[in-house]
Amino acid sequence: AFGIDESYIHREVPLAQVLDNVHPEDRPGLDAAIIEAVARRGGYAHQYRVKRADGNYYWLQATGRVESDEHGEPVSFPGFVIDITERRAAEERLRISEALTRQSVERVQLALAAGAIIGTWHWDLPTDCFTVDQAFATAFGLDP
Repeated sequence: AFGIDESYIHREVPLAQVLDNVHPEDRPGLDAAIIEAVARRGGYAHQYRVKRADGNYYWLQATGRVESDEHGEPVSFPGFVIDITERRAAEERLRISEALTRQSVERVQLALAAGAIIGTWHWDLPTDCFTVDQAFATAFGLDP
């Protein structure tokens, strides 16, 4: 995990070494989230990208809680991470799909407003058949 040599698993690793593998664009937000959690002596949840050993980045969701001593001073910060790369990719695909749908609706609305649409169709690719409205059928000289 975190692009760290597996011989370090269950050993002490300097925080700087772990943070060196965080995507540069995500470091400021991650640093701020850690500082805030320590200052509040509370919970922490943050998403960021980490470089794998092969040089590619993947997304993590880190969750933890600052633990304090009897005087309220922070002494440890246990937590866990989960790989959310697939979830982030699915969210991005959904965002793109929604944007394309919005653009299509806007284009249809503009065309309708301009009187440019003379008919509509739906093409079923597996059957290679069109379902058309009356205006389309008339424009193409098709039998109703």
